[in-house]
Amino acid sequence: DQDYTELALHSNPQQVGKFVVTVIVLPFFINVLSTYLYEKYKNAPATNIKVSVMVVTGKKKSKKIEYEGPAKDFSETMKAIKAAIK
Repeated sequence: DQDYTELALHSNPQQVGKFVVTVIVLPFFINVLSTYLYEKYKNAPATNIKVSVMVVTGKKKSKKIEYEGPAKDFSETMKAIKAAIK
């Protein structure tokens, strides 16, 4: 029992938040959030994050985007989604 060592190879994603934005402000929101995440996790880019964004696309229409993955890939992923929503 003295030599027992436990190593856990998993991480709990950091919950960044849940946001509601309109399609008009989506590009600005993505840039601001990407910059925030870069600054917060630049020393640990492999940190897993979890973000949920509800994009209002019109009257009574919306799309929910959920991202869970490395902080370093957030900006690129969101830009691809932004292009798909337009």
